[in-house]
Amino acid sequence: MTVRIPLPGKDTPGRVLVVDDVEANRDMVGDCMELASHEVRLANGADTALEAMRGWEPDVILLDVMMPHVNGLQLCRRLKSDPLTAALPVLLMTAMNDRKLRVLGIEAGANDFLVKPLDPHEVAMRVRNAIRSKRLYDSMKRAHEDLRRLEALRDAMAHMVVHDLRSPLMSIGLCLEAIRSGAQAGDLSLIAEDATACIGITTTLTEMIGTILDVSRLEAEAMPIEPGSWDVAAIIEDGVARVREGARSPISVHSGPVVVVWDRCLVARAIANLVSNALKHSGGKPVEVRCVDHGPDVEIQIDDAGPGVPEESRERIFEKFGSLGTGSDKRNATGLGLHFCKHVARAHGGSIGVSRIDPTGARFWMRMPRLAVSPADRTGVGSTPV
Repeated sequence: MTVRIPLPGKDTPGRVLVVDDVEANRDMVGDCMELASHEVRLANGADTALEAMRGWEPDVILLDVMMPHVNGLQLCRRLKSDPLTAALPVLLMTAMNDRKLRVLGIEAGANDFLVKPLDPHEVAMRVRNAIRSKRLYDSMKRAHEDLRRLEALRDAMAHMVVHDLRSPLMSIGLCLEAIRSGAQAGDLSLIAEDATACIGITTTLTEMIGTILDVSRLEAEAMPIEPGSWDVAAIIEDGVARVREGARSPISVHSGPVVVVWDRCLVARAIANLVSNALKHSGGKPVEVRCVDHGPDVEIQIDDAGPGVPEESRERIFEKFGSLGTGSDKRNATGLGLHFCKHVARAHGGSIGVSRIDPTGARFWMRMPRLAVSPADRTGVGSTPV
């Protein structure tokens, strides 16, 4: 994945804080900045400047040097020593144009100097350049954070692949060992039984790898859906059939004759993931799957009697590897199953979410247009059905 760093425009308006103890100077500089379409705040000293920055981050500070109590150099040092404001451009304004003061300003961390009497055009150009530098720094910082998140996802995926593939591969090894023993003993029934088990495990591995590839394609919108006209009951049955065998909880399906134009295979896989997720947390209690007809939209609901999903996790759980944490929101093994479901819903122009059902349990739902449409104007995740 490429991380793009957007370059700021030449005349990007910004937020400017003007700090000067002389009101006439403050107003003159403030008026100059407002003429350049900047958002301006004024402060008459260090304390009011810091107060003005509470909940409001300027792009540049124009700071007078000669002020009572805390002068501009002292305030500049304070700002540059704080990691939260260290990257904030500070332009010192002074009536003294001597080398010693400039050296002191540089030592304090000042980014530029403006000598009084100020030239409005020069002030505007220096502020413009400072804002552009700040915006570029912010863009690079965001890109760096994106790269760190991508590295974390890469590490999580590597961990997931090793963890989830190791067990099936070990099972295949045991089956092959049993097949060899059966061959040596001439026991064809044992060979057939273990070969069947091997085939089942390799099918599971193939599906896991397919899910990883399909998620990547769905994320890149490089996997077009293949909609056809189907009865929702048939699609639900396809999905439930994938997980019914070996299920420790009963699965009941409630669906009337509802015809949709969906990608049958993709939606059935998504339903299978949601039902499998419900089975893991139902504690042996029934899992219910139903279809709700909302006219232009059709909603698939999967209810379980598990511990539910905390409200603060109801969006994160659908993100890639969102289940890798601990606790009651760890709803699927690979961290890709629910993420896959989200993209299937989006590919059909729909949405997905989870809500709590009383007294305990969770309801996972996918709501999609009866006729599959482009997801351009639809949101993907929510906490309650629309």
